[in-house]
Amino acid sequence: MRTHLRFAVLFLITVFVFVGLSAQTFIHPGIDMCREDLELMKNKTLAGEQPWRGAFERLKAETPLSFEVKTYAHVISGPYGKPDIGGSDLSKGAVMAYNCAVLWYITKDKAYA
Repeated sequence: MRTHLRFAVLFLITVFVFVGLSAQTFIHPGIDMCREDLELMKNKTLAGEQPWRGAFERLKAETPLSFEVKTYAHVISGPYGKPDIGGSDLSKGAVMAYNCAVLWYITKDKAYA
């Protein structure tokens, strides 16, 4: 009987822990921005306030729409980038995707989508 009681208590604790975890909203571990941050950045940029507007202009200048993604079947990026078979191209593509996402959020220009 005592074993059944311990099992029941352990089971209920496990259920409550998992229910509590599943109720939390997803927070991306690699991006430290939320909707409020993006809205603030967008509103300040569109209002022409500095430093937001200047940073936006630099981001646009550093994000050419002519960028072409180079694909690799296998990416190898060793210590200190040696050997580098697609590693730097993968990083450049990721940065461009992020930059385009931010530019799209601010401008809603489909060219960045």
